[in-house]
Amino acid sequence: MLEKRVIEYVDKHKKDLFSILSSLIRIDTQNYGDHCNEIEGQRFIQRWCEEHRFNYDIYCPDSVDGIKSHPEYVAGRGMDKRPNLTCFYPSGNAGDACESNGVMLAAHMDTVLVGDRKAWSVDPFCGDIKDGMLFGRGAGDDKCGIAVSMFVFQALSDLNVELDKKLTFTSYVDEEDGGGDGALAACLKYPSETFVNLDGGNYEIWIAGLGGCVYSLSVTSGHATDNAEEVFDGLQIVKESLRDFAQARRDDLHANPLYSNTCMERSAFRFIGMQVGNGHVGVGSGEMSFVMYTDRTQEEVESQLQSVLAGARRELGKRDLILGELEHKSRFFHYAPSQDLHGAIATLHRAAEEVSGSLVRQTGACLSDLSVFLSAGSPSSFNFGVFRDFSVYGGAHQADEYIECQQLLWEAKALLLFVLRHCHGRIK
Repeated sequence: MLEKRVIEYVDKHKKDLFSILSSLIRIDTQNYGDHCNEIEGQRFIQRWCEEHRFNYDIYCPDSVDGIKSHPEYVAGRGMDKRPNLTCFYPSGNAGDACESNGVMLAAHMDTVLVGDRKAWSVDPFCGDIKDGMLFGRGAGDDKCGIAVSMFVFQALSDLNVELDKKLTFTSYVDEEDGGGDGALAACLKYPSETFVNLDGGNYEIWIAGLGGCVYSLSVTSGHATDNAEEVFDGLQIVKESLRDFAQARRDDLHANPLYSNTCMERSAFRFIGMQVGNGHVGVGSGEMSFVMYTDRTQEEVESQLQSVLAGARRELGKRDLILGELEHKSRFFHYAPSQDLHGAIATLHRAAEEVSGSLVRQTGACLSDLSVFLSAGSPSSFNFGVFRDFSVYGGAHQADEYIECQQLLWEAKALLLFVLRHCHGRIK
């Protein structure tokens, strides 16, 4: 039976999967906003494609027709130099079925910054396995998604599997730091009926793209000063003014069954930076940044936010302090639920539970490019992945980032079963 052979293949060749992921981790692809070294990661995949005789396409997002006029496009991200790579699995000979816009597996090549290396107990680019855990920056977010896609293609090819639906995988660029143009380019250049974005966590299926944004605010003294204390106090006034707005965002997600009692609810509003001056220079100014998650529209939440800030602005004016305009530090992610129009979510859900022998939760995503795939690609898109929560040791964006090797094997098996069932796989 083909499904049994697929499961056995994963167990027999698991070292190949771990080796691919380790090799990807050893390539530094930290995202600095307007530039990143993703091209070296794509060249690694290119060599792998040529070795395994898969056709592929390397293309920069800015070269895709219509992308710059698309509402999801974010300018200033260096998208003329940071290429996506899309790989194609050979379709079967089943008439129109093999020419349909089938399934794209997708994952992003860029990672967040390593941060303070002293916080790491291992080399951030080691890709080493220890006690059943594979460590390194991007291990879970999101190079495991690329590695498992490559391994799925390898397994299907080695087992001589023919599919009736088109299958692609894309390693896309610039997901971190509020990007999104890499995912948008994949959607526009290679339309698919379903995008499986392998940028998820906890071996869960995420069926809603979370809304939200990263913002910054500045406070500046209206007069010359050599003391940062008054600006610091001003930032504290702004911080306190946002308390009720923050609680409203948590309350909203608590009322949403996809987010209730999740880490997304707990993190629905949080400050991520605050700085006053720079030593003895510029003590008359300061800045704070914060992130907000929501299932409401941009117009609704930002209207509430501006109302709150108007009150803070008046209070600061009494102290001769100036509150700057709200600044977007990322694109605004628009909330959208998935629609299982083709049965892909249900098929993967069953496969994931069969493989793990336990219940698999369907829940909402964190801020990710799922919102792009849903709006610009297909409403049948969803996330699936194995990174650890952002707030725990070894989680996404944390020092000592790691994934559990067993969960990665489950993910590979579940995806292979999904492809066989959803794309009607058979031996040639």
